[in-house]
Amino acid sequence: MKRKTKALLLVSLLSPFIAEVISGSTTPEELLKPFSFPFLWVFYGSGVILMRELWIRFGKNHTSLMLLSISYGMIEEGVAVKSFFDPHWEDLGLLAHYGRFMG
Repeated sequence: MKRKTKALLLVSLLSPFIAEVISGSTTPEELLKPFSFPFLWVFYGSGVILMRELWIRFGKNHTSLMLLSISYGMIEEGVAVKSFFDPHWEDLGLLAHYGRFMG
């Protein structure tokens, strides 16, 4: 296996841990459940691979990679997961009604 392929595989395998466990959204025990890790790996690993391929294909700098990653994260959380627009989202806690105007 090529060195670049190994690095991409490693980063994609670490992406669920970085996104879920370090942020505090998921415990390490939950991540090791049989169906949890493969689902999260597909969810986050595909985003990592997409960001890397777009970054390499267009030959941009590190700033554009950060902006691309931020936009992907906002689309993922806002559109796919719908956590931006749901005031009843379980992870919000006390911040569920912060910044809401007229309902």
